[in-house]
Amino acid sequence: MFDREKDQNEFKTFGVELNTGFENKNDDDKKNNIFKKNGISILLIILICAFIGGWWFYKSLQSEQLTQQAQLSDDINKIMFVPLDEITVNLKHGVSQNMTWLRIKVTLEVQGKNNYDVVSQLTPKIVDIFQTYLKELRQSDLEGSFGIYKIKDEMMMRINTVLHPVRIEAILFQEMIIQTT
Repeated sequence: MFDREKDQNEFKTFGVELNTGFENKNDDDKKNNIFKKNGISILLIILICAFIGGWWFYKSLQSEQLTQQAQLSDDINKIMFVPLDEITVNLKHGVSQNMTWLRIKVTLEVQGKNNYDVVSQLTPKIVDIFQTYLKELRQSDLEGSFGIYKIKDEMMMRINTVLHPVRIEAILFQEMIIQTT
């Protein structure tokens, strides 16, 4: 009997050692689970940071594009003035034989920087259009405000035809002197 108790004690001791071995294995599994959980949480944090960074980058590009569009729209809507040189022409003779001179100084109103650049480059052509039209006028054509408006409309139509697609918004007379000799 004594031997049996000894054998059972050995089993108990062996069983304790076996249980201890299983407990170590469970501790390793717990450590692996912790590393897996930590790895997943680290990966999740990295993905969140990447998403936030991408969103911030997208918004900064979008705001930059909006400022560029606003600047372009400001340039397009900006009213600018193109002054022309003084033009002096001899008007057509009417019934009398007196010479009539017209001296005119004009400023053109355009909308946008691009249109301003185009009109500024084509000023010699515009002056030529003005001179050829004004030389065909008589002094009676210039009398009264109706005559001035008629001249403005005719000049606008001629200039806008030549400058198409660029458009002159208005013709502003700075000075207009009619002299008869």
